Amino acid sequence: SAFEGYIELLRQTAGIPGLSGVLIQDGSIVWERGLGFADVEARIPARPDTPYVIGDLTEPFTAVLVLQCDERKQVDINREITNYGGAVPNDRALVKDVLSHTSTPPGNFKYEPARYAQLTGVVEYCSRQTFRKSIALDVLDFLAMTRSVPGRDFATAGAVPADMLEKTYFDHYRQVLESLAVPYKVDKKLHPTRTELAPEGVNAATGLVSTVRDLAQFDFALDDGTLLRDTTLARAWSAAVGPGGAP
Repeated sequence: SAFEGYIELLRQTAGIPGLSGVLIQDGSIVWERGLGFADVEARIPARPDTPYVIGDLTEPFTAVLVLQCDERKQVDINREITNYGGAVPNDRALVKDVLSHTSTPPGNFKYEPARYAQLTGVVEYCSRQTFRKSIALDVLDFLAMTRSVPGRDFATAGAVPADMLEKTYFDHYRQVLESLAVPYKVDKKLHPTRTELAPEGVNAATGLVSTVRDLAQFDFALDDGTLLRDTTLARAWSAAVGPGGAP
């Protein structure tokens, strides 16, 4: 209750219209809550199963797919990304450099989602299918992340090729997106103003819609070895050394 009170105070102080959260301990959700509103005007409360646009949190999902390809020896992350359909200004950048945001000369860390988005081509080279389909089938379906959607453009008729997935997927995704948390801008007086976002697809850097419950499923799967081998995960959690030698 003390933690929840702190989070609610933080939400109000920052003027956040609504948020959702879970706490995980020993492989189980021990606390979950929605605070505030997913839709202020309609007074729809935020819930643990409220879907949100998660933006750059799409990147860990991409990293898992790329590392799975590396495990299957369909991609070598120690080779240049240009071998696998990716293109960055530094054409000598290795896949692992792009994964760790160290592909910008001289090889120090610089967070650039636009470069990370080039891993879209790496996943497609490995899977021989669209990146969106890989996320939908190999991650969201596989982990039963039933309230997650690979792109908000599923809500727009004709935006996604009809032959990409079975019709049942389109119907389900549209249903989930109907309860998507409304985006707001908050002014200096903490007054929220509804903001319209253009329909957005998904790539290696951004675009996923998910819930905290579904993200917990992803977290569980990382911890229990469902997604990656222990040795691969140990490498992923280790501090990277960029091509310039800086940790």
